[in-house]
Amino acid sequence: EIPLSDWSSDVCSSDLYRTEHGYSQIEMASKLGVSLGTLIGWERGVMNPNEENKKKLERLMNWELNLQEDNRRT
Repeated sequence: EIPLSDWSSDVCSSDLYRTEHGYSQIEMASKLGVSLGTLIGWERGVMNPNEENKKKLERLMNWELNLQEDNRRT
């Protein structure tokens, strides 16, 4: 799992995650329920996600990682 605390200072990880999984900024913002401007702000390091949005990021990334692991097993 990706610890929630890792997001406090390393928000650009969401950009890396997004690009590695082939999501556009619009798709990622939609999955997280945030505006495109908010996601861009995180990726540029202009602002950081609040606690609620950090949890959304964590859930999305862990869900995707678990799904990939399940697919590898089958």
